[in-house]
Amino acid sequence: MLASLTLLAAATGTLAKEPLTLIADNTTVVPSDPKSAPFDFFSAPKAAGNWVAFYGAGGAQPGCRFNCDTTNGVFAKDMSSDDSKLRVVVRSSPGGDAMPDGSPINQTGEVALASDGSAVFFAASTADVAAGFGTGSFLLALAPSSSDADRAFETVVAVGDAAPGDTKFRTFDAGSLSVSGTAADGIHLVFTATTDAGAMGLFCATRPAQTGSSQKLGQGASWTLAKILDNSTAMPAPDTHTTFKEIAEDESSPISHKGDYVLFFGGNMKGMMDPSNRDGVYLWSKKTGDVSYVASSNHTAVPAWDGWSFNGFGNAAMDVNKNGDKVLCFMAEAAEASGMDDARVGIWCRLDSAANGEGPLRYMVGSTSVIPDSPEPTSPHNLFQYVDYPAVSLNEDGITFMLVFQGNDGLGRRGVYRALAPEQLTTVTDWQDPVLKEAIFNIQLNVPAFGGGPVALWLGMKDGNEGIFSTAAATF
Repeated sequence: MLASLTLLAAATGTLAKEPLTLIADNTTVVPSDPKSAPFDFFSAPKAAGNWVAFYGAGGAQPGCRFNCDTTNGVFAKDMSSDDSKLRVVVRSSPGGDAMPDGSPINQTGEVALASDGSAVFFAASTADVAAGFGTGSFLLALAPSSSDADRAFETVVAVGDAAPGDTKFRTFDAGSLSVSGTAADGIHLVFTATTDAGAMGLFCATRPAQTGSSQKLGQGASWTLAKILDNSTAMPAPDTHTTFKEIAEDESSPISHKGDYVLFFGGNMKGMMDPSNRDGVYLWSKKTGDVSYVASSNHTAVPAWDGWSFNGFGNAAMDVNKNGDKVLCFMAEAAEASGMDDARVGIWCRLDSAANGEGPLRYMVGSTSVIPDSPEPTSPHNLFQYVDYPAVSLNEDGITFMLVFQGNDGLGRRGVYRALAPEQLTTVTDWQDPVLKEAIFNIQLNVPAFGGGPVALWLGMKDGNEGIFSTAAATF
């Protein structure tokens, strides 16, 4: 466990914020931009291992909204390296990168980041744009090189490719994708797509383990595709009479996977007042091929809150260690049966042991939790109004895990926090960070913003500047 976090957790009074490293802001020149233009837009970043990646754009003319001559793409940084250079993963046209077939990359979507820096992202060529953003391909870029000449892409799967089940892929959800593994150990991409038969499904693409020169793109790799589930898949008991209709459809319902497990949001699209309505967080196991619920609406009781049940879900995250132990976390809203009390939000986690099986749900943080450092002396402003964007890392002991999340207070002020145990919270940074001299206007995490190393976050400043920042890597 981090000594610094141990001290912070035991402290009373004002807690020091974690030092932040600036990766890029509105004064940073977009790498390899022919106009040497600075960034003027960022998405919230993602983190895996020691890498941080984000979508950014720069060079737009003032007031331009459409067909702007901008340089944009996905960029990454190895936070463990002394080389401070911001690396290019992909740049879109004009003047940018091309698909493996030679057509220019016109649009890029969200990036999924592996722990070795390898990245999978959605890309569409100029020829595809007329048919909509859902066209195109998922492309793989291995850990970005410091040299543009060394960069290359490999097509994972493209619209029109054969999909498992004697059909073809019609569209991809550019935001619902998750990567695990490394180039050396094997890369696994889980994503949602629709087929030309009209079915929505959850699929996995696997690039086998590569060694030596065969790690290079296009040399020796052969992707295999498998269907995990689709709209014809029965939901787990007690809902085996109905099938999944919603399957991790957008960035607000992402996929998290590690090892032989996939954690995802799903639902049957029944009416909210229908007692058989189900949406929730579900777990798929490659070993058994089965889907089980972690928590679902109108069904799962909230532990320790008599008469409360879950009625809505946000983001989810998981981690699995080498022993097969796993931790599953999710954001949810809970309601009390009588309707007399206001709804509550929180993040719950479940720790499953490879030796002893499924553990109980644990309430980690939520709208009943006091915010670390809050200057407000009384409820409700010193309590979290909202929490979400959980990311989690599990220790090899199978017992200790670290949760990172975003939280808002009753006045809408934001912060990023760690939890090492239920309601044992420390502050990563918040609106009153003393190093930034209370200049923070907005804070945003992405999923995942933490993968056992640095925490990556977007900060908007009161002076109009915005940027991507990172903490130091955290170890147990």
